[in-house]
Amino acid sequence: MAEERDTGDPSQVAKGKTKAQQRALDCKVQLTDILETYGGRDYLWRILDICGVFQAADSEGIERFEGRRDIGLSVLAEIMEVGESWFPKMMQEAKDRNIG
Repeated sequence: MAEERDTGDPSQVAKGKTKAQQRALDCKVQLTDILETYGGRDYLWRILDICGVFQAADSEGIERFEGRRDIGLSVLAEIMEVGESWFPKMMQEAKDRNIG
């Protein structure tokens, strides 16, 4: 259950921002830890592939496809935010595996 805050109290608002900022930083560190391993990059690449990030939608089932693709694009955006060098590395590794 979320902690209640008085949004009219600047100190409570600042405390909430600090927690949110710390959580965002923790997520970036966790993603970096995943990306630093070959298995982690392979797993994330498979997620991007399953989500259809590298495919064009056809007219049948487009809503479902675009929903999955949106999730994949969010994952890709997080990867790029952590470090733009990760995506080309993942792409090369996928090519070396002859996947995607």
